[in-house]
Amino acid sequence: MNQTTINSKYALALIDTVFGVVIAIPLLSVPKIILSFIHAPSNQVATQILLLMSSLLFCSFYWLEIHEFLNAQGRLNNFLKIGEDQGITPKQSRVFLGGIIMINSLAAILEFSTFESIEAFLVANIIFWVIDIFGSREVKSHYKPYSNDILQFKDTNKEVYEWYVKQIISPYYYIYAFTNILFFPSTLMLYLFRFHGDSKFGVCFGIILLFVTPIRHLFSVRQGLHLAKVSTVMPKCD
Repeated sequence: MNQTTINSKYALALIDTVFGVVIAIPLLSVPKIILSFIHAPSNQVATQILLLMSSLLFCSFYWLEIHEFLNAQGRLNNFLKIGEDQGITPKQSRVFLGGIIMINSLAAILEFSTFESIEAFLVANIIFWVIDIFGSREVKSHYKPYSNDILQFKDTNKEVYEWYVKQIISPYYYIYAFTNILFFPSTLMLYLFRFHGDSKFGVCFGIILLFVTPIRHLFSVRQGLHLAKVSTVMPKCD
């Protein structure tokens, strides 16, 4: 099979560079915002701190998930003898376009982590998770032709099969993204039609988000790290 995929080394370098910049810039402003809250406490500033901290946690977790996924994916591609392009093919250009939209959405999430722009914050989250679903679909469709090949390794190479089942064909990531898509529009509607302008809503939402963010990602990160570790023992077909 002559199918090729994006060079994983290039993708990792791009992801690490972009996420590092996207996270580092707003992180520098955290001490200043906290100091501002100490001198003049308010619900607006408290909301900004809560939203920004939850957004930084989210971006960090997501960065870790993507990094480990790409590492393991590169080893799976090597195992299946899937070539990696040195450039961007027309078919793969939509993958990069989706990645650019997601990265911009993450930047917008961090930028709009204030009470004054909470609507934009919620919309940016909605856009991110919609694109995430399309990304999951793209990955599934890419590996679909190899399903029979991997099925042959169910007994002989369980590590390969486990990673493929839990990371590629499992419906978990669809359900995960749909849950987030339902959560953020519901919150947006609630704010617009029931609590618009109420700074206490921002504080309550920020507390919930800061509490939920680690919980909703810890399982994914733990599973991803476990499967990435498992994938390091995938035999290579040279």
